[in-house]
Amino acid sequence: MQSEQRLTSWELGANHRLSPQLALFANYSDAFVTPDVDRFFFTDWSSGSPVTAFNGFIEPAKARTLTVGANHQTARHRLKLSAFYAKLSNEIYYFETGPFSGINTNIDQSHKYGLELQDRVQITPRLSGHINYAWTRAIIDRDNDGGGAFDGKELPGVSRHSVVLGLNLRVAERGNLHLSHTWRSSTWAAGDFDNNNVQRQKAFQSTDLTYRHQLDKHLDMYVGVSNLLDRKNGIWLRDDAIYPVQFERTWKLGARVQF
Repeated sequence: MQSEQRLTSWELGANHRLSPQLALFANYSDAFVTPDVDRFFFTDWSSGSPVTAFNGFIEPAKARTLTVGANHQTARHRLKLSAFYAKLSNEIYYFETGPFSGINTNIDQSHKYGLELQDRVQITPRLSGHINYAWTRAIIDRDNDGGGAFDGKELPGVSRHSVVLGLNLRVAERGNLHLSHTWRSSTWAAGDFDNNNVQRQKAFQSTDLTYRHQLDKHLDMYVGVSNLLDRKNGIWLRDDAIYPVQFERTWKLGARVQF
């Protein structure tokens, strides 16, 4: 049996300038996200030997998002403050059916809302700084797979507070040194959909340093280190189950070519 589904997305925005420095804006978008192919399969490890099976066709996620905010710009700084509300249908997530098994499925109805602040300041002709702060709430409205047990709960794995601080120093005509620190607050573990596990997702912290040099208009070279202070980060799935992520200092060397 074959079926067809047509997905559409569109976006509408408006901007109104009150003065040379201050402008108000509003944006409404209707978007969708289709699942990766690997989400159509699941592996059950509970028997001791892995068993892979077809997971069924997961519904594409749909999101309707309203954002309103203001931009304020002067010669030395650019400030942006915005608030958003998103209504989601069939949000895709991983649901653990046991200690060694789980499936990718959909949350029937959920919503998210929050505030975001961005500010970039030119401290000196060579040195600039920026801060990004976000406050986010993510709520499950209705989830049939949970039998109603997750309705009204917070979506696990979503930090309520997140901050990115950065400095950029122009050390040469074509060379820039960038230092940043990312922090995300503690939240419910990724598998804690009923919000009652003893262990929670610990706060994430990472300090990153990168030097980028432009050799010509088509080629950039860079060298950097992620997690400079060697923080032991990870994703808490449930009590005593942690997936290590950015848990070691990592060096990077690369190039970016543009045509």
